[in-house]
Amino acid sequence: MDLTVLGHRLVPTVSIGIALNVPESTSTSLLRDADAALFRAKAAGRGRWRFFDEDMHSQALARLTVEDEIRRGLSAAEFIVHYQPIVSMADLRVVGHEALVRWRHPTRALVSPIDFLPTAEDSGLIVGIGQQVLDQVCQLLANNPDLPGPVSVNLSPVQLARADWLKAFCDTLARHGVDPRRIIVELTETAVMSLLPGTLEELAALRKLGVGLHVDDFGTGFSSIARLRDLPVTGLKLDASFVWGLSEVDDPASALSTGLAGFVNGLHLTGVAEGVETQEQHRVLLRQGWSRAQGYLYARPSPEPVRTVPGTAP
Repeated sequence: MDLTVLGHRLVPTVSIGIALNVPESTSTSLLRDADAALFRAKAAGRGRWRFFDEDMHSQALARLTVEDEIRRGLSAAEFIVHYQPIVSMADLRVVGHEALVRWRHPTRALVSPIDFLPTAEDSGLIVGIGQQVLDQVCQLLANNPDLPGPVSVNLSPVQLARADWLKAFCDTLARHGVDPRRIIVELTETAVMSLLPGTLEELAALRKLGVGLHVDDFGTGFSSIARLRDLPVTGLKLDASFVWGLSEVDDPASALSTGLAGFVNGLHLTGVAEGVETQEQHRVLLRQGWSRAQGYLYARPSPEPVRTVPGTAP
């Protein structure tokens, strides 16, 4: 069925999640299960329907368990920061660090972000995690005024959606006495495309204070040149998926990273290649015009930032 509204033809579609009533069901559980089925229907391409099944039930229970553990972990200050250096490709000088969150779980040792960040995002608990990360980074910077370069922190769309995020961010820097120029905010390319006008104004205000703004995972989304032009961006980070396939041989992977390097340099931005693991990748990226990089070739993330890296790349 289609509709005509103010002269425009609209074709509405619907996605449906279905949960069946069983003896142990409650109104709350039925709504929760139907919502889980609806989420699966939308993930399958929208305009579909799905029944809530045992697989979804198991996933929902696992998610609730992780969510409860994250809440406990926040109260116990179990989320810690590891730092990976960003180096100048020409001479391997450390010119900055990226702050990467880890979960020091009491029974599961050190938990990777991939195992808890999706749940933290969905539940909104990423806001608390992000605040603890920023506090730790600011404390580090306050204690180490001679640490080379700025430290990059990642912000999620969930954090940016909060009305008080900018005030909380600035208050944290002020509380620790940290110069805003020593901080870079990283947003994924996907997050950049979903920013609201009000958030753009807040990012511009943050930039005026001296905080840098880098677009992370660049090349994996669908950002437009006009969108990047309107943002107060100071740097772009080449996604590691572009780096892993690089070799001395000219091929499509090389052509893409070369083109992106020209784009970055043409806009006078800082270009950082992520995921560099081999000397060959280092040589190719340097030749293409990338000026900075991070990856296991130089150093793995560690609890303490490093000031120099071994001379493993030519």
